[in-house]
Amino acid sequence: MRKLTEYEQYLEELIIEQKVQLDQYRSLEPLLDQLLKQMREPETVTCKYKLINGHSRKQKNGKQCPPNCQILVTREGRQWGKGCQNAHWVQTKRKKDK
Repeated sequence: MRKLTEYEQYLEELIIEQKVQLDQYRSLEPLLDQLLKQMREPETVTCKYKLINGHSRKQKNGKQCPPNCQILVTREGRQWGKGCQNAHWVQTKRKKDK
């Protein structure tokens, strides 16, 4: 068996060091993924009123819907903006009464 040169020893030490660093990263990967999930922007969806009618609803007192009628999903199943579902029901009822 031949003796390793200094350069070959140096390369072997580097490889071992890189493997150790890779193992350390792999042990941190689940923690980093969890932190990234917590740091993401809140999820938004388009209000169902806009999806059904094709436009944001008209509101009184100069209030406006959020841009593109996007609402935060704070709880599972939320699809309507504040007051949009009632406005849709009223609008549907008025159309039926005509």
